[in-house]
This record gives sequence, structure tokens and C-alpha cells, in this order.
Amino acid sequence: MLAKLATEGRPATAEEKETLSKFRGWGGIPFGHYYTTRQLRNSYNSDAQRLADAIDVLDPAEQKGLLSAISKAALTSYYTPTAIARSMNRFLSLAGYKGGSLLDPSMGSGIFEGTLPEDIQQRTMIHGVELDWLTGQIAKALYPDGNIQVTGFEDAGTAMEAFDVVESNIPFGSIKVTDPTWKHDSSPVRKAAQGRIHNYFAVKMLESTKPGGLCVIMTSNAILDTASNAIIRDYIADQAEIVGVVRLPDNTFKGAGTSAVTDVLFLRKFRDTEDRGNTRDDEKYRTQVLQPFLSTVTKDVTKKIDGTKVKVEYNGYFGAHPDFMIGNVIGGNQYKADAFGLTSDLSTDEIAAAMDKLLEKKIVGTRKGKLFNTAKTDREVHEAVRESYVGNGDYISSGNIVEQDGKFGIVSQTKSKYGDVTRTFEERPGMKGKAAR
Repeated sequence: MLAKLATEGRPATAEEKETLSKFRGWGGIPFGHYYTTRQLRNSYNSDAQRLADAIDVLDPAEQKGLLSAISKAALTSYYTPTAIARSMNRFLSLAGYKGGSLLDPSMGSGIFEGTLPEDIQQRTMIHGVELDWLTGQIAKALYPDGNIQVTGFEDAGTAMEAFDVVESNIPFGSIKVTDPTWKHDSSPVRKAAQGRIHNYFAVKMLESTKPGGLCVIMTSNAILDTASNAIIRDYIADQAEIVGVVRLPDNTFKGAGTSAVTDVLFLRKFRDTEDRGNTRDDEKYRTQVLQPFLSTVTKDVTKKIDGTKVKVEYNGYFGAHPDFMIGNVIGGNQYKADAFGLTSDLSTDEIAAAMDKLLEKKIVGTRKGKLFNTAKTDREVHEAVRESYVGNGDYISSGNIVEQDGKFGIVSQTKSKYGDVTRTFEERPGMKGKAAR
């Protein structure tokens, strides 16, 4: 269908969007066996054959390297079940988010955007980044009014502290990332973050969130449990209030071809140093959230493989809040037979319902509608800002003076290897008076 749209040069109809929205990634194709579209077409896998046909239409001269890009993206991307995405978005509503700007830096085809409540979706400017070109085109077809880039997060040029909400199911693995905007930054956190793709996304997502905004990160349990990631946990706790963390069992992504234990971090970025100090100094938060989050606990459990006992180590937050783990703790996961594991017999809908209940009753609770607040103070209103340019870009090039949300400034733009353009607005307060004259 995407190939048809590209050939006919038209936007997708409502019926076609409905079909495209059902795309859930490349989990059924063993890319390690296929290196050319000819090999895809000669396989016995019907999904691989259809993919070969689409690539031949969309990239006949192989200039975009679509097959290689898809294979690379498939190594680290596991698409989110609809019920889980809807539950994560439930947090946004409970926290008080009613609309604004949302960045999804590992967008896929747009499951989080598609499961936003309709009234919120209508009031949200969607910004997305997707590495896989083909999946990115599906996202563009589904959200034609969104600002969607087909590139890596590190090359997207997204502005710091520019988005009300940053939410994503991020890639994970030992893949290293090189962010050109961090090239001359020797801070230990940024250096450590670039060593693992999931650490990079967590740090960059928080950097992209507006003060007082919400950051929701779905990731493997490596960020919270791995000893070498202590510096990343310290950074998260330093930049944001840990509103809550829910750990999902190993069957959550069964349909996507992985049995990874998954964490969902619900974060509120501190508005300023005063907010940070007041939150971290609160005794209940310090003893029940902050200190456990920065510690580890051990537990004697039964090994899944042979029923013997083994000690497993995991993040102290779940020692303080064991009910925030959905499922049963066991010994053994998809990587190691004696490591932390979490399993269940629940369906995906039941897992999502359990997370909904935790969000409403225990994580947000009495703070319903009071967590999200990105309104600027009087002092901040008079300071220059740097944020994504939200215009359509017609007749705009780097250096142009524009007006955005009542502010005057300069637009700069960058272009990815696929030709996608990112525009950033940088306010110049002195220009407003000149424009008035």
C-alpha cells in the first residue's frame, strides 16, 4: 500500500490509514538470512516477499539502502502492543496533560500517537523520529500534519527542553551512538550514555523535555538493574521526579519476538533548582523513591530452568514497591539462566489493565491533574528560547527572521542523509521591538 501511495503521489485515505496503522514492524522476518531483495523474494516467507516488492518500487536504484536500514532497525526495535501504549498514555491524561508538543524519538509507525485520547491528539503537535525509512514513511502517511524525521535520534537536531511530553519505546542493546552535538562535551554522563543505545535515549529524552514536562520511557530493565548504569540512574534522579516505575513481565512483547523484561519510567522533569530541592528533600520521596531507586536488593528465587534456588539482584525501587512488578520474580531470563526474571500468565490486555490500576491508584493518586506544568515563570518569559520551528517551512531557509508564538527569532535548518529537514527556532528578544516599528 505504501508503494502504491508513493507511485500515485497522493496522501492516504482514511481507509488506507486504517490499514497502515496495523503495521507492527518486522518481527516475522529473519533478516540475518537476507542481504538482497532477490533473496527476500526467493524465500518462503510471504512477509519477506511483499517487502521485496515494496522496496523495488520505493528504492529501485537502491540509493536509500532500504533493506540495510530495515535490517539495522530490526535489531533494536520491538513494537509496542496497543493496550500497553494506551495505558502509558493514560498517565499523560492523569498527570494533567491536555495538549501541546510531543516528541517520540523512536516512533515506529506511531502507536503512542495513535492511542492518545482523541481530544488530546487534536491539541498535540506531533514530532517523531524513526530510523527505518519504510516505517517512517508509514508514520508520515498516518500523521501528515506531524513533524516526522526519518533518521537516527542522534542526527535529528531536536532542540533541548523544547517538548511538553517526550514518550517512546526506546531501542536497547550494546550499540554505540555518536551524537554530533555532544562532540566537544566531555561530561561523564554523556560519555557513558553513548556507549549503549538505551542509555543514550534515556539521557537525550530527558534533555529534550521542557521543565515541568513529562518524560515516559519504555526500556529494558538494564537501565535500572545493571551496575555499570548507576551514572545513568543518578542523572535521571537528578533531572526529574521519579513519579513511578512499572516493571512488565517477559511475555509482554511475545508477539514481537522478544521475551525481555521491560520497565516503564514515568518522570516529571524538575521545573527549576527550587523544585528539585523541595522534591528530593521531602522525606517520603527520599526514603520511599529516591534512595531505593539508587540502590539494589537481592532475593532468593526459583530458577526457571531447573527449579533450584538462586539469588538475583535488581533495582531497589522494586524492593520498596514489589507490587509495581507485574508478574512473578524468577531466576532466569532470555540472556542468563541465573539472572533476574519476571514472568506471568497474563494476557497483554490484563498486563495493561494492571498498569492502569497502578497508575491511577498508586503512582498518580491524589496528584491527578497536578503533575504536568510547563508554564514559564515571568523571568523565563523574558529569556531567549530555542525550540523546534513549528511552521510548515514554505519559503523558509536558514537565517530567516520569523515569528513563532509571539516571539521573534532566527530559523536554522539541517538535512538528514535521506533529505529530511529539521528546522529550529532561536528567539532573539531584541527583534520584537524592531518588528513593531
